[in-house]
Amino acid sequence: MATKEELEDQLAQTRSDMKVLASLASERATEVAIDAKDAAKEKVGALSAEAQAMLDEATVEAKRFAKDAEATMKANPLATVGIAFGIGMLLGSVMRR
Repeated sequence: MATKEELEDQLAQTRSDMKVLASLASERATEVAIDAKDAAKEKVGALSAEAQAMLDEATVEAKRFAKDAEATMKANPLATVGIAFGIGMLLGSVMRR
């Protein structure tokens, strides 16, 4: 049977071992958190670049559409005036109600 001093020594050693394990667990948790943070930053950066590319593409498409619409209006001025008149009449009747 172990003596009181031996049990106290074992208890002290166990406490010391637990402190070491807690420190190691804390360090590992910190490493995992840093890795997760870095991975999230990379994803956000990739998504940001993708969103910017989509915005650029949409801008180009909108400019092309405006240019095409302007060319169509110049090519058909009477139709343009007629359509504008019709839209004005439609909006006027909707606004009156």
